[in-house]
Amino acid sequence: MLTKRDLLSSLAGLALGPVLLLGVAYLVGGKEVLAPLNEAADRMLDWIQRERQLTDPATGTISPIPEAVADHSAGMTMSVRTSTLPLLFCPRKDCPTVALIPAGGKVRMLGKRAADRGTEWSHVRFERQEGWVARHELE
Repeated sequence: MLTKRDLLSSLAGLALGPVLLLGVAYLVGGKEVLAPLNEAADRMLDWIQRERQLTDPATGTISPIPEAVADHSAGMTMSVRTSTLPLLFCPRKDCPTVALIPAGGKVRMLGKRAADRGTEWSHVRFERQEGWVARHELE
């Protein structure tokens, strides 16, 4: 009889297999081996951000996510000025939160910006996660 513990162990093993394979591939071939996966993930996120639409709470209508444009700040490190800053999935206040960045937390600028309803947004990386933050909350 299959127990809950056996089932969870099997599922954990299935999930760990691809992670181990990627780790071995990285050790053997370096970053170049994982480049196609990174590119595919970037394309998928770009598509999601381009195609996904959100409902505007003020009007109840569906509106597109603001278009991101290149920014000269790529590679810069900035600090969070507020007590806690939400890292958002897209450059709008009503987008899902990816993570919370504590006051003084360091973010790396990824070189894209967008504007929505008077707020300037910056595309950043915090620890291992990417997202959007309100530019005026950084210093």
